[in-house]
Amino acid sequence: KQFLPQLELNVLPSFKRIQRAIADDHVVIAEVRYDDAFRSRDGLGASENSVYRWSGKSGNMHAVCIVGYDNRKANGRPALLLMNSWGSDWKNGGFCWVDADSYDRGFFKSAVVLRDAAKPLPVTKSVADVRVKLERDRSIIFDAKNAFRLSPQSWRYAEILTADDCLFTLRDNGGVYFLPKEDLSQLRNAFNTRSTANWIGIPYQADSPAVTMTVATDKFLYALDTEGAIRAFGRFGSGSNPPQHWLPLKAPSDEVAIDLHLFEGKVRAMVKSGLIYELQMPDKWIAIPL
Repeated sequence: KQFLPQLELNVLPSFKRIQRAIADDHVVIAEVRYDDAFRSRDGLGASENSVYRWSGKSGNMHAVCIVGYDNRKANGRPALLLMNSWGSDWKNGGFCWVDADSYDRGFFKSAVVLRDAAKPLPVTKSVADVRVKLERDRSIIFDAKNAFRLSPQSWRYAEILTADDCLFTLRDNGGVYFLPKEDLSQLRNAFNTRSTANWIGIPYQADSPAVTMTVATDKFLYALDTEGAIRAFGRFGSGSNPPQHWLPLKAPSDEVAIDLHLFEGKVRAMVKSGLIYELQMPDKWIAIPL
């Protein structure tokens, strides 16, 4: 799996932001101040019905993953589920519930939300009356009774998107390519000849490669790169004419963006602290209430 490299643990998001990140299937890594009771393999948190509560004593620092929450786990109060690296004989099979009071009182020193770039495969898309599939080996095939490979043998893809009867792809090296409607129609009409797909590159004018893309209802293609910068790509071209250039967008906030996705036709970005912003126009983002 691939993750954006936002690993510096220097902030502690609010408890609600952590819950929101988990609900959105993001990975959360936290730094905790553990005491002897936490280090113990038994005691508080060692069963499904037991919840660990930090004593308040300073101890060594340790990194854990926050993988779940329950709003009524600790006698009607919220709790977070931690996954540790100390083996399956620690606490409850390597997991432990921690109450929200421990979060508020300083058990957690810092936390960071990571975006998991891996997508469940295979993925099938329909465009210009053609079905294409991103396979588990990250190749692209023409999905028909007599299926054949559309992508070059050595290429691997992270994502495929469709818009305006075009097929857009993000390669694992950050390169962005597309097939226009005319080429897709020719492939559909002559698939028995194993016609070669003419992939058109979209130059990505950035020092850092793209890691995820999304297409909004305004027919713009949006990309997020490894440095957290977001760019928009204008109206889609046709035939062999290359599309227009990428336009850098204003950042959602002073924090680095770590995820880009579509929600009800709107482009949304998550920043490192877990806050979500929605794009209203090319130069305006608004914060989404938790």
